[in-house]
Amino acid sequence: MQTTIRPLNRFTRESGALMNLSVPIILTQLATQAMGFVDTTMAGQVSAADLAAIALGASLWIPVLLLLRGVIMALTPVVAFHRGARDFDSISIEFFQMVWLALTSSALLIAYLVSAKPILEWIGVASEIILLRVITLTH
Repeated sequence: MQTTIRPLNRFTRESGALMNLSVPIILTQLATQAMGFVDTTMAGQVSAADLAAIALGASLWIPVLLLLRGVIMALTPVVAFHRGARDFDSISIEFFQMVWLALTSSALLIAYLVSAKPILEWIGVASEIILLRVITLTH
């Protein structure tokens, strides 16, 4: 009978620890989604062009956000590996390499976002929507 209780207790303990770690991540995701919902709801009350500009901005921004987040998240297993090996000096080296990689990626992605106007014109987005997106991006 004890063999079934021990794995269940361990599972419960591990699940609780995992939930404690995941609560900030869950709250961040909910806040991000709520912000997008509020932006869309408010823009929809103003005009269809404003709503289209918000949707266009999101379609440009979300891939950038996911790419940067993915690049930076690659540091987690590397740090865990060095920590497990008790090689603490390598952690700082890897961290600063990731900072340089993130800064370089950020500069390239900012250039992409700022220069998106010609791409939007090429694919046929209405000029009033491009103007609203450019105004939103610069302010």
